[in-house]
Amino acid sequence: MTNDINLEVRIRSELAQVEIDEIITLCSKAYYEDYAPFMNSLVDSTHILGRKNGKLISHALWITRWLQIGNGPLLRTAYVEGVATDDSCRGSGFATAAMTRLAAEIREFEIGGL
Repeated sequence: MTNDINLEVRIRSELAQVEIDEIITLCSKAYYEDYAPFMNSLVDSTHILGRKNGKLISHALWITRWLQIGNGPLLRTAYVEGVATDDSCRGSGFATAAMTRLAAEIREFEIGGL
């Protein structure tokens, strides 16, 4: 069933306001709180947008963070946020497809964190 999803990778600055609003609506429903403050703070984010028949049904994003364990080196980290799937599509593999695509996109990072 996951072949029914169209996955796009988009940086925040490429998103139209209508797309930002779609992400906020989807994530707000998934997290039971207003996602707008989070979305507005993630200005350097990269997004995976999963659409079915043009409707946003799944989403994930990453932002670059630097993590350090003890005195070890700084690790360039893809920090994952905003993972959400529309209620009507849960259990259909769409979130898995979005996260698989995200994992493929962050290969140049030293670590991925959720």
